[in-house]
This record gives sequence, structure tokens and C-alpha cells, in this order.
Amino acid sequence: MKILITGGTGYVGQYLGRALTNKAGKASSHEIYVLTRSPEKNKHSMTFPCQLVKEPPAELDAVVHLAGEPIAQRWTEKAKKRFFDSRIGMTKKLENFQSVQNAKVWISASAIGFYGMRGEEELTESSAIGKGYLPELTRDWEESWINSKLLPKRRVGFRIGLVLGTDSAALKTMQGIFQEGLGGALGNGKQWMSWIHVEDLVSMIMNSLENTEMDGLYNAVSPYPVRNNEFTKLLCKTLKVRPFLNVPSFSLKLLYGKMSQLLIGSQKVLPKKLSEEGFRFRFEKLEQALENSFFDIKPSQRFYFTQQWISGDKSKIFDFFQDEKNLETITPPLLNFKVLKKSTDVLEQGTHIDYKLKIKGVPVKWKTEIKTWNPPESFSDFQLKGPYKLWDHTHEFNDHSGGVLCTDIVRYELPLGKLGRLVALSMVSKDVKSIFEYRRKVIGEKFL
Repeated sequence: MKILITGGTGYVGQYLGRALTNKAGKASSHEIYVLTRSPEKNKHSMTFPCQLVKEPPAELDAVVHLAGEPIAQRWTEKAKKRFFDSRIGMTKKLENFQSVQNAKVWISASAIGFYGMRGEEELTESSAIGKGYLPELTRDWEESWINSKLLPKRRVGFRIGLVLGTDSAALKTMQGIFQEGLGGALGNGKQWMSWIHVEDLVSMIMNSLENTEMDGLYNAVSPYPVRNNEFTKLLCKTLKVRPFLNVPSFSLKLLYGKMSQLLIGSQKVLPKKLSEEGFRFRFEKLEQALENSFFDIKPSQRFYFTQQWISGDKSKIFDFFQDEKNLETITPPLLNFKVLKKSTDVLEQGTHIDYKLKIKGVPVKWKTEIKTWNPPESFSDFQLKGPYKLWDHTHEFNDHSGGVLCTDIVRYELPLGKLGRLVALSMVSKDVKSIFEYRRKVIGEKFL
């Protein structure tokens, strides 16, 4: 199929793209086009093979409209305009393209915000619209494609709940707060939370591409919503921390304004249509979803996770990474990174490597050990001496649709405990992110 994805550079879009192109060692049968205003900016950050385009191509079989300005921010007038333009405005632009009109199916994201905050009421697809700004925005979003006379005849929409998964925006924010011992239930904690694991959400979207019986609106949520107290309890259990005091509702209102209703409002949404049509969830219960979403780290540790799809042979790509001198090439020049020596002629398990670099202009020596070595699939390096209390970096290389999906997983911990995190964690986290963004750019250009 020829598939256009809007929002394809985002979290769900990237996950969907990987799922659609998950063909080890051979090219996918799908042609994926990702609509973006900045193809050049995004070309090295994609985790699946695709064509980045500024407008739809001449022929399409399906359109998956996932674009939408994040709603979790203060609802200023400028923000509201971005909400409208990225949802309703984008739909109106797309319906003017002949290839979009001729596609076999239109699939759109929507949100459970349609129902508003309804306390203990069980909400299904047949429930009425709620009251307020968010329900009205969501209604207008849905009506922009439901009432269109130009879009494909078969149209599917997913009212999506809180999306969970490794590196999801919501869980990344929560993890940092809870690991510092500051996380607690919100308001009275009795409000219902309706959630979905990203893997189940993507499975729903993929089913809707192929299953011509699917049509209309579906609640994309787990069949087991939980109260905020229970969510907090299970999150603390997963992260091996204790909950802090409940966060008062008034403080959330002061901090976030009307957007705070997303945090303290209650929505008990059920996936009635999906259940009736026999959809099988992999992550029905919250405890399963949370356990799958986090790497096993101590409360004092943090992780950085990034992926990049590269066109090429896995053995050749691994050869590039196993040459320690190439670390100098893929490290930002500002760090003045230099390899001094290694303990063996070629890298292998147990090899020690000595480096020098500058952090904020301060000279630092670094010594690592190759802890695991499984060419051409993976290897890991572990800091023996350096600026971190812990630095454990795993590199993985997996065949994916005629190329290689390269994954970096870093577990790190700063010295000086809570004081070190208080003083430097924010700065260090930004530095780690910028280092890997630079790596992605250099590696992407190397293997174009």
C-alpha cells in the first residue's frame, strides 16, 4: 500500500511506521510517505524507511492523519490557534489533493476529550459530547472529516486516551518527578484515567488499514481504566519509589489553567466497539503496560533511548561502530573528544579504552570497558573511570526493511546523589540529548 502519514515524526507516528515496515532483511511491501514542513530537518531522525514530503504524492491507498499540536500546555489564544490549524486546518488542506480523495481509506486520530469530564459515568462511542472547550474542539476535528464530501468513503477515527510506552512523553515527564520522590496522586486521586499502550494503538490503526469492515469512530483505550490513585500506586511500584503527598487541585489550576482539567477531571471511557469486533489487547491491564514501558533502573538513575533507521548492510554499519576512532567523528567538536589508547588490538569483550575530552571547557579523562560483544548484533560499553557515577551504553543493530534499525540505550547516574541531580541533571540531560542528535546527523549523512 501507498500510505501517507501526517504526524509521522511524532511518537505514535514513528511507532506506526516501524510496525508497517517491520520486514527483517528485506524491503517492506508498503511505500510510506511522511508529511512534514521540514524534510531536511527530519531526515536523520526517522526510525523507519520512508519518503519525507511537503505535500501528498500523486497516488495513495491510505491516509493516516495523526498530526495535532500537543494539548498538554496552557490554552492561550495562540495555542488554541495551533490546536485548530494542526487538526481541522490540516484536514481541510489534505482534502484538496486528488490522491487523498482517491485513497481507499481515511484514518484519523481524535481524542477522548470529546466526552469532557464525566465523573463516574461509563462512556462508550454512543455517549453524547461533553461540555467545554476541549469537547468542542474534538467535535470540530471529527466533523472536519466526517462531513467532508471529498475524502475517501471509508473513514475511521480513534478517540485516543493517555498513550503509554517506552519513551512516551507522558511517562518521561512522570518518571523524572516520581524518581525524585515528588510524585503523588493528583487532586483527590479518585478520578478515572483512560489509557492505551502504544503497541495496542498501533495495532488498531494497522487493523483499520486492512479490515474494510472497520468504519466510524472507536474509543482507543484499554478496557480497564483506573483511578488516579491506582495509577500512582502502580507507577511507584514499577519505578521502585514511594508516593509523595497528593498534589492539590488548586495548585494544578494555578500552574496549568484550564488545561488542568486533563489532570484532575474524570473520564471512564470503554472500548465498546473494539471489544464487540473482537480486538485483542496485548496490554489490557495497567501493570502490564507500565512494566513494558520502563527500563530496569534504580530510582537514582536515568536513561536515554534513541533509534535511527539506516540504509545499508548490518555488517558494514557494525564495522563503522567497532572502530573506536569513529567515535571522534560522531562526537560534537565542542567536546574535543580524543581516543588515547585501547588494551587490545581489536575491540572485544573486556577491551579497555581511554579517552580525553572537555566538558564545559574542563578537561576530563574517561575510561570504558567493552562489557558485551556480539557482532554484528550488539555491544555495550561501561564507564570504569569518568565524570559519571554510572554510564552503561548498549548499542543494538537490527535488520529492518532492507536496512538497519540502530538503537542506543544509555543508563546513567550523576555523582553526589540528590545534590548532583538537583544541580546538574537538567543540564546533563540536555547535553546527552544534543550529543546523540549530533551523532544521528553524522551517521545519517555517512550512510545516505
